[in-house]
Amino acid sequence: MAFEGSTVIEDHRWSRLYQLESGQKVYASKFLTDNLVISLDEVTREWDSWTDQQRLDFAKAYKYKVTVSAEDVKVLSFLMVNGDDPVLVCIAHQLIKHPDRDSVFSFLVSRLRATSSEPKANFISVIQAFGTPNAISVLREFHDLSWAQLESGEGTADIVTINDLLYCCSALAHLGVDSDRYRLEIQSYMNDDREVVRFFAAGLLRSGTSIE
Repeated sequence: MAFEGSTVIEDHRWSRLYQLESGQKVYASKFLTDNLVISLDEVTREWDSWTDQQRLDFAKAYKYKVTVSAEDVKVLSFLMVNGDDPVLVCIAHQLIKHPDRDSVFSFLVSRLRATSSEPKANFISVIQAFGTPNAISVLREFHDLSWAQLESGEGTADIVTINDLLYCCSALAHLGVDSDRYRLEIQSYMNDDREVVRFFAAGLLRSGTSIE
């Protein structure tokens, strides 16, 4: 896979950065463009020697891997246990392809309930994909806690908390749970003082579903 008329301006172990003729820069994972593969042995052997940034660089590229093999399942299981918050956010959507759905669901719930400054929208999206009564219950719990926090004023200035709440509202509406209520809650943020919040709310309302 290549970008016509492009120039490679950065070439890293897991990815490349291209510059198009227009001047736009495009990131490309080698797991996607080169069908790169990696074994659990390689990851475990090198993991402790990688810096946090190197681990994140790997996760950012690995999330674009289209086909998940039996070896990839082992790698994902390793990352679920050993990854820090930024790594886990990166790989969240790959977990849809993990065959042990019970373990993955429990992991996602634990991440949704964990105290972290990282966005939780990716975890919400994968939980939504499960579409089960348990998934709906977990999303409702997250929504109610987040809404209470924001209503109390604790999270007023926290853009991440607001966006996660709005994403959760959209996920619940998409699943057919009190759709009008949750869309109205998203609508209420269209008058927020912060442009980024208004933009995100508008995007969710236009789509009618969650935004990946």
